[in-house]
Amino acid sequence: MGDSEDHGVPGLVQWLSSPPAPFAEAPNVTYISPKVNVLSNETSGRGVYATQDVSAQETLVRIPHSFLINTNTIVKHISRFNGKEKAPDLGYSVSLPSEYTTDQWTELYAKIPISKWLQLTAFQRTALYICVEKKRKENSFWCAFIASFPKLEELNSAPIVWEVESELTGSRAVDLLRLLPRSSRNHARKVSGRFNEDYTAVSDFLAAAKTEPLNKMEFLWAWMCINSRCLYMTFPSTKAEADNFTLAPYVDFLNHDCDEKCAIKIDSRGFSVISCVDHAAGQELFFSYGPHSNEFLLCEYAFTMKTNKWNNLDVSHHVEGIMNEVQKTFLREQGYYGDYTISETGGISFRTQVALATIQEREPAQSRRLNSLIQGYNDGESYKSVSKSLIRRMLAEVLAECGAMCAGLEPEKSCRMLQIHRLYTDMEHIATVTLDGLDEW
Repeated sequence: MGDSEDHGVPGLVQWLSSPPAPFAEAPNVTYISPKVNVLSNETSGRGVYATQDVSAQETLVRIPHSFLINTNTIVKHISRFNGKEKAPDLGYSVSLPSEYTTDQWTELYAKIPISKWLQLTAFQRTALYICVEKKRKENSFWCAFIASFPKLEELNSAPIVWEVESELTGSRAVDLLRLLPRSSRNHARKVSGRFNEDYTAVSDFLAAAKTEPLNKMEFLWAWMCINSRCLYMTFPSTKAEADNFTLAPYVDFLNHDCDEKCAIKIDSRGFSVISCVDHAAGQELFFSYGPHSNEFLLCEYAFTMKTNKWNNLDVSHHVEGIMNEVQKTFLREQGYYGDYTISETGGISFRTQVALATIQEREPAQSRRLNSLIQGYNDGESYKSVSKSLIRRMLAEVLAECGAMCAGLEPEKSCRMLQIHRLYTDMEHIATVTLDGLDEW
């Protein structure tokens, strides 16, 4: 494990702890516990570690609202260069620097009304703002924060990075997409759709302002930094759910674990991190980003976990492949079409059980026992014998696919290949565990 000297952390801490006036006054006082520090290791990169024993319910970090990047702070900073409209107040008090340096990039803020900025989604607006502020370097209030963001190379396990890298450089990274499991490809496709929609919207926004276009790779970097590091935060004076996220300096160094070890508290003083459990000196502190599988973590955040209790096996392709159109129509009408999964902890999902039962009915809409299962009046015991046979057949196909793919992958060659290999071994594990316990289902 190494120190944090090469990752912009000392500059970040100095910026947070010794800001210029009026930031040195309450309520803009940052608190970082002397019991924690940002350290790096080769496996998981940067993280927050206890340097002394930490007790449950201790406040570890508190970042004032003025140092958060979100819709509230962005529009208020932009409005300092643009006096045409008053910036909306989202409910948290934010201090602004007493002096600003203007440059060629602030001309963009000056000539575009706030109302136009607000026509972008919060995600689009934040990504564009970060790109512009990065170009401003030391002129930017956010320089130290942006310098602490990961480089794109640190996020290059995300499939969207493979896609854009191939598009812009002609590399063969996009070929890796074809190696992903089917459900992972589908998820990656959705992420790609979101990214390209955002890039198009921002490009159109800049074109309308007669401003030079934004480099797509730069935008991808900012977009991935937000997607992988933003934290949920509601604002008192907005009902727009899309606005409810923030980037929080130092806090964003906390990595993910399946179980919550630290919690968030948001109040008028800022964004705080509180320990949920006792930590011994040397232990890493974790958030839980949510009950996310490795497939989700890879496509959205560019990493996977060696063990992940939230992994699931998507068998939608196999289940849907043995349905007829009548059965598909019935399941759509009932809200049970698609998303058929099996997990190690949760077993065969109820959606999957309903689909397997439906496959056993020629006229599902007329079946009293099927409708009774859907409504929760019986446990579907009468369907289980055939369902088990169908599951065995499907999982045999899954194991064959995983075996063939793993044999052709070389995980030792690259981190990207390792992540793909892990997705298949996750699938293989769930299929094996399910088959071993199927007789008892």
